Amino acid sequence: MNFRVTINKTFNKGDLKGFATLVVDEKIYITGFKIIEKQGRLYAFYGSRKDKQGKYKDIYFITDKELRQKIYRMILVEYQQYINFNKIDRC
Repeated sequence: MNFRVTINKTFNKGDLKGFATLVVDEKIYITGFKIIEKQGRLYAFYGSRKDKQGKYKDIYFITDKELRQKIYRMILVEYQQYINFNKIDRC
């Protein structure tokens, strides 16, 4: 499988730092990955939606742990490259 990550939008303030899209083999587009900063560290999370009870539920879930970690790393690396290239202040 070939993967490509695109950073769709970034934010300078708050915990939410951006959104990303994952493209698999140029055939499957998975949007809504969130890039969050907590306690000085960056994390990638699945997109989620609020259900009728007000709880957030993942829209999708990657069951293979190694693949999931690889995708998260790819998203965070692409985000760092995007920030460095565009010289965006993360404060």
